[in-house]
Amino acid sequence: MIMKRWMFYLIGAVLFTGIIAACNKGNDDVEDCGEGWEIRYNDAFQAAIEAGQVYAMSGTREDCLKYVAAVEDYYDSLKDLEDCFILAGTQQQWRQALEEAEEDLDEIRMECN
Repeated sequence: MIMKRWMFYLIGAVLFTGIIAACNKGNDDVEDCGEGWEIRYNDAFQAAIEAGQVYAMSGTREDCLKYVAAVEDYYDSLKDLEDCFILAGTQQQWRQALEEAEEDLDEIRMECN
């Protein structure tokens, strides 16, 4: 499960890099693709990484639930960026990353129960 989590982080990092390049092309047509959107996404991504690290170290149910909440926030912020990916022509990569994040989230939820 820990290896699966690190794959989740790697996918997020690649996705983050790609969307920065795509959305910083001056796409002001979509509100969320304008300047500053990456702060919201990056904060959610970093919080998920940190919560995963805490949970990996402690293994407690409480930290697992915090990890789930952090990954849910990340997933929600990723979903909110669909229009950026459409504008950038990378909707397929976005959809794949979203599906993988959802699968990871389901696995983490099961682990917490």
